[in-house]
Amino acid sequence: MVDEQMQQPFTTASPILTSFNFTDIAEGTGIINFYLSHYKEVTTSFPIMVQNAETYSSSGDRNLSNGVDIDFDLTPFNLSKTIIGVTNISLWVKSTNPAPTITFTLRRVSGGVETTMGSTTMAVLGLTAQFLARIVIADRVNFKKGDFIRLSMQKNNATICFIGTDPTNGATSNFIVGRTRTTIAIPFDLPNQ
Repeated sequence: MVDEQMQQPFTTASPILTSFNFTDIAEGTGIINFYLSHYKEVTTSFPIMVQNAETYSSSGDRNLSNGVDIDFDLTPFNLSKTIIGVTNISLWVKSTNPAPTITFTLRRVSGGVETTMGSTTMAVLGLTAQFLARIVIADRVNFKKGDFIRLSMQKNNATICFIGTDPTNGATSNFIVGRTRTTIAIPFDLPNQ
């Protein structure tokens, strides 16, 4: 009699593997870092979020306009995702007196409809300084295939205010090397182990 396993067809297909940073699994945080950037089509520059810190940006910094949302969009998801926890935004700001406040709003965009996940306002306390803004996402936010994350930023007074938008952290006319990367650390829910 032939063993049942011998009757199974041989396959070279690999099982599907999901990879996470070991620390994220050990701590259960599921943190993924994204970076603000710009890409340019002909003469128009678009603000985006990217995951690769070596991504070229067509503009290393961005002047925030008073009362105008600047939307940084992530590429739409190819798989469903869930977000919950604290999002940290680490950035350098260069401003003039009086120091501005900046409002950060994290949104889910699904079928063209925006849903706010959380928001925070930060007072800029220096002409050139590094800051950490935190947005608490208290309830699970589910994303389906095709949905994406949008980080909106708005300056709330008339002073000049630049933020870094270069994932490679290069120099610009407003920032020295090492002060142009803005990092957004987003907590994704890990699948059950």
